[in-house]
Amino acid sequence: MEQHLTSPSFVKSILTTTGGYDATQLSDLYESINMFVLTMKETNCYETLSATLLPAEDQKGNPIPGAVSVQIQAREKNWYKLRIGGGIKQFSGSGGTMLPSDSLTVPTVQFETSLNLLNLAGNAESISASYNVDQGGTADFNATHYSPLLSASAPGVSSRLSARYEEVDHSLLRSYTEATRGVSWSLRSGASSVMERGAFGDLEWSLQSRDVLPTLHPTIPYAADSSKETIAESGPNLKHSLKLTLSTNGGLTDSKFSPTRGVDLSLSGEVAGPPGDVGFAKAQASGSLHLPLLGPLSAHFLTSSGLVRPLTFGGYCLPVTLASDRFHIGGPMSLRGFKPSGVGPRSKVGPGSDGGDSLGGECFHTSTAMVSATLGGRGGMMGARVFGFGSGGLCCNWSDLTSVGDGLGRTRFSVGLGLAAPTPVGRLEATYSKVLRRGKEDITQPVQFGVSVNFG
Repeated sequence: MEQHLTSPSFVKSILTTTGGYDATQLSDLYESINMFVLTMKETNCYETLSATLLPAEDQKGNPIPGAVSVQIQAREKNWYKLRIGGGIKQFSGSGGTMLPSDSLTVPTVQFETSLNLLNLAGNAESISASYNVDQGGTADFNATHYSPLLSASAPGVSSRLSARYEEVDHSLLRSYTEATRGVSWSLRSGASSVMERGAFGDLEWSLQSRDVLPTLHPTIPYAADSSKETIAESGPNLKHSLKLTLSTNGGLTDSKFSPTRGVDLSLSGEVAGPPGDVGFAKAQASGSLHLPLLGPLSAHFLTSSGLVRPLTFGGYCLPVTLASDRFHIGGPMSLRGFKPSGVGPRSKVGPGSDGGDSLGGECFHTSTAMVSATLGGRGGMMGARVFGFGSGGLCCNWSDLTSVGDGLGRTRFSVGLGLAAPTPVGRLEATYSKVLRRGKEDITQPVQFGVSVNFG
């Protein structure tokens, strides 16, 4: 194998993990070598890689009866990658990654710089660091060390250690900025990221120091221009949590961003507690079913729900959940027809959004039924599809629900039409919606655009 960085011991460990040394039949060996090549490519360290079975020879060049050798040819990627440029700042909302806050506002432009170091120790590990500053001066920094843990007892498991500093300006949704400094460590099996189609399991430990900074009044020095609920949650807090996520991540569908058949499931659970002062138990589940109909038509059924409840741990933690840990729904790929964070508990005042700050809810549910068709017939327009939909959902506090019937009776509804297309960065969607039922504090938005790493 022609290589400069990859260590022979790493190659042998992958061959062992994929069963290359244990194969006794030629068919088993072919299967093992094919799995070896796929595993090596998944490390993302090689431009090209191939393996060929050849007759085995001894040191004198004489053939060895009944034995074969493996010839591996690979061209490694450059060991470093430096990027300096610009891009569009995104944020993670319920249902995926969307344009900042209001899809009709001008997206936030940011300066981006990143450095990636690849395969330095020869074991397919990577070290990355990034620093971004948006047009408002808000900065974030992230450093990550990624390493595959290849062994016969835990094939396909990887480890990721990260340190991060980030400032998130929530002012268009709720009147505060949140600064987060933290470290996390995760073990992952399966797909290495949500952008890679395929099932995965992820167990993450994290410790985060968070500081909620209310929006300052534009004319009165040192005064906050925020709702009383936001001011009550302002100041520093420490979140120490353990989170488990299991997802098929598009692996059981024919396309991650534009599926027409199959099912997709996701389940996550998180517990926060001492030594942090934030305590809660949180669970979230989602699923979708995609069925082909006549010709280019397909039917889609999607549902998601979540619940978070405070845990005080005998008085060590706060008796309430914070807005950053509660659910916020609305917007593209969440509850169409409503603005991001446009559904759910809201303060009476606050400049964060029309009608007051979004406070979030302790529980939510959303469901969508959809019929889509390929634009221009089968195979047309690079996977773009037009669709009609009906959506329903609710976000509220647990204490506000008196019964299941009460929750269903307060569910918001919308219908509409849309156009969606798969792209390298996710599912791009534009919709026009008509809200059929809304709460008096809800904020609607008929025309929406969004990008998501989920079908939503």
